[in-house]
Order: sequence, then structure tokens, then C-alpha cells
Amino acid sequence: MKNFIIMFMLMLVSIQTMAQNQVISKVYKSNLPEIYITGDVNLHFRSPQPVQFVDLSTKNLIGDLPAENVVRIKIQQFENESHQRKDSIREKEEIPIYYFDNQELGIVTVVGQSFLAQYKLIYKSDNSANIMTNIEILPEDMQALEYPDYQMSGAELRKYSLDIIRKKEGKKIRKNKDLGIESRLNNVYAFSPLFSCMNDCEITKLT
Repeated sequence: MKNFIIMFMLMLVSIQTMAQNQVISKVYKSNLPEIYITGDVNLHFRSPQPVQFVDLSTKNLIGDLPAENVVRIKIQQFENESHQRKDSIREKEEIPIYYFDNQELGIVTVVGQSFLAQYKLIYKSDNSANIMTNIEILPEDMQALEYPDYQMSGAELRKYSLDIIRKKEGKKIRKNKDLGIESRLNNVYAFSPLFSCMNDCEITKLT
């Protein structure tokens, strides 16, 4: 009887954990952070990691990557319309696009080396003080992501490298002297599951 009760309690915990994971894994558009943007201001997203992918859900938004960790977004101001002339030459005319206040422009998705972040952009007709020009992608906006080519992000690699530099020197693993040059291998570090030969070594020219 005691074993049955324990097994039953474990099953309840497992079911509850699965239900919580299912809730956390789903992100709804209504829960996304809302950012206001206007026609004459470019919006920049600053990522802590190099950006791997950006998706703009509608043609109302256009953007580019001016730097590896910066996403620039702006509103589409014109649309092109082709006209057929009598001499069979097609001409393109730029037609202004008009937006209304508080119009939803679309969803911006930014994918880094180990995260995915999404934002909902809202149009504001007036260039007021609450219009942001650049936004830092913060941890609370990130969803964990297993990117296949990056088992360790650049920020994590930088952190571990600085930790290694701060470590005190231990016993030298290997020392070699030849042709007036002396080299010493201090340490070899490995980070699982990514094996990284971060060698702490010195090369000295002998006088």
C-alpha cells in the first residue's frame, strides 16, 4: 500500500511538471512585449549575442543588420505600383502607405546563438516621448534555444575565457626551448559537451 501511494504521488508530480512545461513552451501574441514605433524613427534592437536570424511577420516592416548584434527596423513608407504606358514601357510609382494610431504593424522575431525573442510593434501617429529608438534584449524577453551550430554562445565563451585568465598559474605541463625561443604550456581546459582547446601558453624570445 505504501509503495502504491508513493508511485501515485510520483505520477501526479510528473503530470503536473509536464503540464507546466506545456504552458511555458507556448507563447501567445497577446503576451508579447509591445513597442511603439513611428514613421520617422528607426528602431534598433541590441542583442547580447550575434544575431543568427530575424523575421518580420508583415510587409509593413523592413529591416537589416548593420552590425552582427544590432537589428534595425523601420516602417515601410511607400509601396510600388507599376503602370503600363502606351509605348509598352512599364513605369513604377511610389504610393504613400497610411497607418492609423495604435495599428499593429507585426511581430519582430530575433534569434541569437542561444535565445529567441519576440516583440509586437504598434504604430504611433505622434512622435512623443514614449517612442524608443533602441532596445536592449533582456533575459526576461528571451526564450531558451538549442541552436545546432552553437553549443556555447559567444558571451559564455568570453566569460569562461576571462575566468581562465584570472586563474593563478599552476605547474607547467610542458616546456620547450629551441632556436632561441622558449615556449611553455601552462594549462589545457575542456568544456563539455564542447571540447575547447583553450591553451594557456607563453612564448618568450631568449636573449
